[in-house]
Amino acid sequence: MALELPLCWSVHLASGEGRKKAACAVLVILCAAAAAFFVLQGFFPALIIAFVLTASVSDFLFPVHFKISAETASSRSLFSHQIIRWSDVKAAYILEKGVKLSPFARKSRLEPFRGVFLRFSDNSSLREQVIEAIKMLKPESVIIESVYVDESEKISA
Repeated sequence: MALELPLCWSVHLASGEGRKKAACAVLVILCAAAAAFFVLQGFFPALIIAFVLTASVSDFLFPVHFKISAETASSRSLFSHQIIRWSDVKAAYILEKGVKLSPFARKSRLEPFRGVFLRFSDNSSLREQVIEAIKMLKPESVIIESVYVDESEKISA
Protein backbone atom coordinates (compact mmCIF):
# COMPACT_ATOMS: atom_id res chain seq x y z
CA MET A 1 0.00 0.00 0.00
CA ALA A 2 1.46 3.32 -1.08
CA LEU A 3 1.38 6.00 1.57
CA GLU A 4 0.57 9.53 0.45
CA LEU A 5 2.22 12.40 2.28
CA PRO A 6 1.41 14.68 3.93
CA LEU A 7 -0.78 12.59 6.21
CA CYS A 8 -3.23 14.89 8.02
CA TRP A 9 -5.95 14.12 10.56
CA SER A 10 -7.78 15.69 13.50
CA VAL A 11 -8.81 14.38 16.90
CA HIS A 12 -11.47 16.06 19.04
CA LEU A 13 -11.50 14.47 22.49
CA ALA A 14 -14.57 16.39 23.71
CA SER A 15 -16.79 15.05 20.93
CA GLY A 16 -18.79 11.85 21.34
CA GLU A 17 -18.56 10.39 24.83
CA GLY A 18 -16.50 13.33 26.10
CA ARG A 19 -19.37 15.83 25.82
CA LYS A 20 -20.32 15.51 29.51
CA LYS A 21 -16.71 16.03 30.55
CA ALA A 22 -16.44 19.03 28.23
CA ALA A 23 -19.60 20.55 29.69
CA CYS A 24 -18.19 20.01 33.19
CA ALA A 25 -14.89 21.67 32.20
CA VAL A 26 -16.71 24.68 30.74
CA LEU A 27 -18.84 24.94 33.89
CA VAL A 28 -15.73 24.90 36.09
CA ILE A 29 -14.11 27.60 33.93
CA LEU A 30 -17.23 29.79 34.16
CA CYS A 31 -17.53 29.29 37.93
CA ALA A 32 -13.87 30.13 38.45
CA ALA A 33 -14.20 33.25 36.31
CA ALA A 34 -17.34 34.30 38.21
CA ALA A 35 -15.58 33.72 41.55
CA ALA A 36 -12.61 35.77 40.37
CA PHE A 37 -14.98 38.54 39.26
CA PHE A 38 -16.65 38.75 42.69
CA VAL A 39 -13.55 38.20 44.84
CA LEU A 40 -11.16 40.40 42.88
CA GLN A 41 -13.95 42.80 41.87
CA GLY A 42 -12.99 43.21 38.28
CA PHE A 43 -13.74 41.99 34.81
CA PHE A 44 -10.06 41.82 33.79
CA PRO A 45 -9.00 39.24 36.47
CA ALA A 46 -12.02 37.10 35.58
CA LEU A 47 -11.03 37.24 31.92
CA ILE A 48 -7.46 36.22 32.73
CA ILE A 49 -8.64 33.28 34.87
CA ALA A 50 -11.01 32.13 32.10
CA PHE A 51 -8.25 32.42 29.48
CA VAL A 52 -5.67 30.50 31.55
CA LEU A 53 -8.08 27.70 32.41
CA THR A 54 -9.32 27.44 28.81
CA ALA A 55 -5.73 27.32 27.54
CA SER A 56 -4.89 24.56 30.01
CA VAL A 57 -7.67 22.27 28.74
CA SER A 58 -7.69 23.42 25.11
CA ASP A 59 -6.35 20.09 23.80
CA PHE A 60 -9.46 18.47 25.25
CA LEU A 61 -12.06 21.11 24.41
CA PHE A 62 -10.95 21.95 20.87
CA PRO A 63 -9.84 19.78 17.92
CA VAL A 64 -6.13 18.97 17.62
CA HIS A 65 -4.75 18.74 14.08
CA PHE A 66 -1.87 16.42 13.26
CA LYS A 67 0.36 16.32 10.21
CA ILE A 68 3.15 14.02 9.08
CA SER A 69 5.16 15.32 6.14
CA ALA A 70 8.44 14.22 4.59
CA GLU A 71 10.36 16.76 6.74
CA THR A 72 8.40 17.06 10.01
CA ALA A 73 5.68 15.75 12.28
CA SER A 74 3.43 18.29 13.98
CA SER A 75 0.55 18.76 16.37
CA ARG A 76 -1.48 21.98 16.32
CA SER A 77 -4.32 23.10 18.56
CA LEU A 78 -5.88 26.42 19.49
CA PHE A 79 -3.13 27.53 21.89
CA SER A 80 -0.15 25.31 21.00
CA HIS A 81 1.90 24.17 18.05
CA GLN A 82 4.47 21.41 18.42
CA ILE A 83 6.74 20.39 15.59
CA ILE A 84 9.70 18.04 15.32
CA ARG A 85 11.98 17.46 12.35
CA TRP A 86 12.64 13.82 11.47
CA SER A 87 16.37 14.47 11.84
CA ASP A 88 15.72 15.39 15.52
CA VAL A 89 13.72 12.25 16.33
CA LYS A 90 15.79 9.81 18.39
CA ALA A 91 13.01 7.51 19.68
CA ALA A 92 9.39 6.72 18.94
CA TYR A 93 7.14 5.14 21.55
CA ILE A 94 3.99 3.47 20.29
CA LEU A 95 1.32 3.76 22.95
CA GLU A 96 -2.30 2.68 23.06
CA LYS A 97 -3.62 6.16 22.20
CA GLY A 98 -0.82 7.48 20.01
CA VAL A 99 2.88 7.72 19.21
CA LYS A 100 5.38 9.85 21.12
CA LEU A 101 8.21 11.15 18.94
CA SER A 102 11.08 12.05 21.23
CA PRO A 103 14.32 13.99 20.70
CA PHE A 104 15.94 11.82 23.42
CA ALA A 105 17.54 8.45 22.67
CA ARG A 106 16.77 7.26 26.23
CA LYS A 107 13.88 8.01 28.57
CA SER A 108 14.36 11.30 30.35
CA ARG A 109 12.59 13.41 32.95
CA LEU A 110 12.18 16.02 30.23
CA GLU A 111 10.24 13.56 28.07
CA PRO A 112 6.76 15.01 28.78
CA PHE A 113 7.94 18.49 27.78
CA ARG A 114 9.81 17.66 24.57
CA GLY A 115 8.85 16.01 21.33
CA VAL A 116 5.45 15.55 19.74
CA PHE A 117 2.61 13.23 20.70
CA LEU A 118 0.63 12.07 17.67
CA ARG A 119 -2.75 10.95 19.01
CA PHE A 120 -4.67 8.28 17.10
CA SER A 121 -8.32 8.73 16.30
CA ASP A 122 -10.73 5.84 16.76
CA ASN A 123 -9.99 4.80 13.18
CA SER A 124 -7.76 1.69 13.29
CA SER A 125 -6.63 2.10 9.66
CA LEU A 126 -5.32 5.56 10.55
CA ARG A 127 -3.31 4.00 13.38
CA GLU A 128 -1.64 1.67 10.89
CA GLN A 129 -0.98 4.51 8.43
CA VAL A 130 0.65 6.64 11.15
CA ILE A 131 2.89 3.79 12.31
CA GLU A 132 3.80 2.96 8.70
CA ALA A 133 4.65 6.63 7.99
CA ILE A 134 6.88 6.86 11.07
CA LYS A 135 8.72 3.67 10.14
CA MET A 136 9.20 4.98 6.60
CA LEU A 137 10.35 8.51 7.53
CA LYS A 138 12.38 8.01 10.69
CA PRO A 139 16.15 8.19 10.64
CA GLU A 140 17.83 4.78 10.77
CA SER A 141 19.09 5.26 14.32
CA VAL A 142 15.61 5.79 15.80
CA ILE A 143 14.43 3.22 18.31
CA ILE A 144 10.79 2.26 17.87
CA GLU A 145 9.34 0.68 20.97
CA SER A 146 5.80 -0.48 21.71
CA VAL A 147 4.90 0.58 25.22
CA TYR A 148 1.81 -0.77 26.92
CA VAL A 149 1.77 -0.04 30.62
CA ASP A 150 -0.71 -0.30 33.49
CA GLU A 151 -3.53 2.25 33.69
CA SER A 152 -1.77 3.94 36.63
CA GLU A 153 1.45 4.42 34.65
CA LYS A 154 0.08 5.63 31.31
CA ILE A 155 1.83 8.54 29.68
CA SER A 156 -0.59 11.37 29.08
CA ALA A 157 0.03 14.03 26.52
